[in-house]
Amino acid sequence: MLERQGQGARAALRASKAQGKAINTGFPCPLPLAPCSAHSQGFALPAAIFLLVVLGGLAAWLTSLTQATLAESNLELEGERAYQAARAGLEAGIRQTVQAGAGCAQVAQTVTFATGTGLARFTATVGCQAHTADESGVTVTVFEITSIACNQPDGGACPNADPTLAEYAERHLRATVGGVEP
Repeated sequence: MLERQGQGARAALRASKAQGKAINTGFPCPLPLAPCSAHSQGFALPAAIFLLVVLGGLAAWLTSLTQATLAESNLELEGERAYQAARAGLEAGIRQTVQAGAGCAQVAQTVTFATGTGLARFTATVGCQAHTADESGVTVTVFEITSIACNQPDGGACPNADPTLAEYAERHLRATVGGVEP
């Protein structure tokens, strides 16, 4: 009995397809107001393709977002390293000015950092200017020390007017040391 019903349903399906009529397969239609026809089948494949396209777009967006976040984090880290290199150059300039007692003449022009350290890529260019002032008949010398650090020096000195590194970082620091007699 089941085989006959199956054969009868298949024959009815073929006849309905040939005539372009609604098909009654014995299963309820997914849309109760629309007739079930041969053209209403296959909804799962377009839905699956749509879902794959949406998920692929989401994955591409997340990948680009992750890359941008990593690049921003790397640039921030290079900026912190540049600040530390500029600070080290500034401290070296202050030490040379104060301890040597010779003023700006003892300030090193370029400070480099040891290989294998986090600052090995950086160079600090240190400068010094002496200013004198008369305070109640006493001549006081004030030293203005500047330090510019970067990770791509131009000709061995910072700053670089035309850097080519995407993660180029540069920091400027200045300190004033006063009351030191040369």
